[in-house]
Amino acid sequence: MRQFFSDLRNDLLLSGAISLLLGLVLIFFPDTTSFLICYLCAGVMILFGLFQLLAFLFSDRAFPNHSFYLARCVLLLVLGVYFAIRPGILVSMLPMVLGLFVVVAGLMKIQNAVDLRRWGAARWSTVLAVGILTTLVGAVTLMHPFSTAMALLRFLGICLLVSAVLDGWAVFTLHRTGRR
Repeated sequence: MRQFFSDLRNDLLLSGAISLLLGLVLIFFPDTTSFLICYLCAGVMILFGLFQLLAFLFSDRAFPNHSFYLARCVLLLVLGVYFAIRPGILVSMLPMVLGLFVVVAGLMKIQNAVDLRRWGAARWSTVLAVGILTTLVGAVTLMHPFSTAMALLRFLGICLLVSAVLDGWAVFTLHRTGRR
């Protein structure tokens, strides 16, 4: 049981630290962050497409399980170059991806609340309520993105900061429960 609490605490600390860092960056540098993310995605697409294309061209064996292997390689390369040249298109999709991230973070909090309840922790219902609220905020973000991506990125940054604070509170609660 101590191992469970230790693992949960470590997961919450890591999640909180990532949420805190990403939240601060999104709040203070939304423009730069969105374009940086787009360029990174484009770069990954180009590299992945290039490596797959090279593997296809220089391999001695056939690719029987990959009927559209060459087409996928070229598509990744073309999309990667296109998004590197026109990152604004990918920036417009970024709020949806970040909204999905908030939904996943909320669902993880709901799971943590259920685990806390199973182990008899006090105030597990607060973590559950926050998890539900976080999930709903992410769902609303997915259904109705704000008029500008930058405003949404700042809003998501604030949500991530709140999520980080709540992860810290959950670690504190776990620590108190673990001592009992």
